Amino acid sequence: MKLFFVSLLIAVSLCLTGCKKIFEIYVAQTPTGNVSFRLEPRQGAENKGSEIAKLQVYREIIPNKTLDMVWSIQTESGNPEKVYTITYGIVPSGFKEVKPAQPLIPGELYDIMSSRPEVTGSASFKYVK
Repeated sequence: MKLFFVSLLIAVSLCLTGCKKIFEIYVAQTPTGNVSFRLEPRQGAENKGSEIAKLQVYREIIPNKTLDMVWSIQTESGNPEKVYTITYGIVPSGFKEVKPAQPLIPGELYDIMSSRPEVTGSASFKYVK
């Protein structure tokens, strides 16, 4: 099924010390509302570009500027695993669910945080349905 990129979605680079760009995170949403996060190694980046140890999704609560975790996964081994696409609510092979996925609310803003040792990064998106 063809993915439509949501206009307010931000592609963000994960950085090593000195902000070396390792991979880009793209957020896409299907017409039925499924959201996926695509991790693409940057051209010329090291081969570990899409290895992550955990991924968390938070809903932004605007009045008090806090975050409410709505989904969290991490690798079963604790070591980074190579992954290219993660669909919200579906646990990829080699990962375990730390916090079950909560329904996404149309119109709300969400933050994605992904990490592995020495590398952290984030992206934001507005869920539309």
